[in-house]
Amino acid sequence: MKFANLDKMSQSDFELFDSFFLKWIPAYQEIWVFGMGDYGKAIRNFLKECGFVISGFVVSAPEKNYAEDSDPVMSISEFKAHHHSAKGKRGLIMGVSSLYYAEILPKLYFAYDDMYFFDETYKELISSHCGARKGMKISWHLTSHCNLSCYSCQIAAPIAPKRFYDLAQYKKELRRVYDLLGERLIYIGLTAAEPLLHPEFLEFVVCTRQISSAARIHVITNGLLLGNQSDTFWSVLSANQVKLSWTKYPVKYPFDVKDVFAKAEQFGALLEYVGDSSYMADKESWEMRAATKGGENPWDYIFCFMHNNCIAVNNRRLYTCHKKFSWEYCAAKFNIDNPVCNDDGLDIFQAETGDELLEFVSQRPRMCAYCKVRDFRCIGSWLPSKRERGEWFCD
Repeated sequence: MKFANLDKMSQSDFELFDSFFLKWIPAYQEIWVFGMGDYGKAIRNFLKECGFVISGFVVSAPEKNYAEDSDPVMSISEFKAHHHSAKGKRGLIMGVSSLYYAEILPKLYFAYDDMYFFDETYKELISSHCGARKGMKISWHLTSHCNLSCYSCQIAAPIAPKRFYDLAQYKKELRRVYDLLGERLIYIGLTAAEPLLHPEFLEFVVCTRQISSAARIHVITNGLLLGNQSDTFWSVLSANQVKLSWTKYPVKYPFDVKDVFAKAEQFGALLEYVGDSSYMADKESWEMRAATKGGENPWDYIFCFMHNNCIAVNNRRLYTCHKKFSWEYCAAKFNIDNPVCNDDGLDIFQAETGDELLEFVSQRPRMCAYCKVRDFRCIGSWLPSKRERGEWFCD
């Protein structure tokens, strides 16, 4: 049997997955997954996105009705006979929680030499990227430009044109998403380069709460404009139960920070630093560069913290991350091809059900092939952008 967490002191996460896809899987004519729960189906989806189609599932409860799933399903006894008919040619990936290993593994003794185990960390990671979702978190970028200029900005705001998101368009899009998802829309982000620059910011807040009474509304700001906000600003945030998260930058703020927190407390508005309710260290700079030619290992995206954590709607389309925006602006600035195509996003007005949205974000968009995930790194203290090509591209 093979464990995905062995020898972590000498192997990186990427090397472990390289070994899995380049050595373990090719050693077998068939790959089966044990378990059809959340982990099992997420692993099936992950393998499919990486170019490998499983032969089917193995289950311990064959009396259940699995007709709704298109993949073949075998009981343990059926798989035992199937495994022995071509021993050493049929691999089995454990797709259940390790909590069930003590009960299940004795029944699978015959396949020990051909089994693969992801530890819980990896199973959670795969599930978060490729698993079924009960709810969705979606953000809208209210501006493309910013009042700060950050090195290697994820959405390329330093080189983006000045643009405000249209309020009427936002209302239509949010209404459509809510009509499709209902209470499964659990989070609405009003973010961007800097959302407080938008002259209709408060109108966005009010209409968001009018459309969805239950979703969490979250605004992320660099805080530079917080010192001159009116009482109405704080009152609207409080009345609409908005969480305002402040990313702390190592710049001189033109106001007393304590006064801002006091004002928020006065009106009952929830204001906190990003990452912690009381304190966060100054922002650091990261390099998350791409290549102008694709070809990354398709499994690398599983280690991208933006995929499915930065789901966004822009101009009718749903995207699994906001790298789409940086590609758009970089292509124009540096005169390169933009690889983002229609298939990288889903038209929310063509989708007929909320399940279509949930299914779409469990997939790997084509543009993921361009991100150099293995080279993503923190480079230390926050740096201002020089608006140079090398901040966004490594070739």
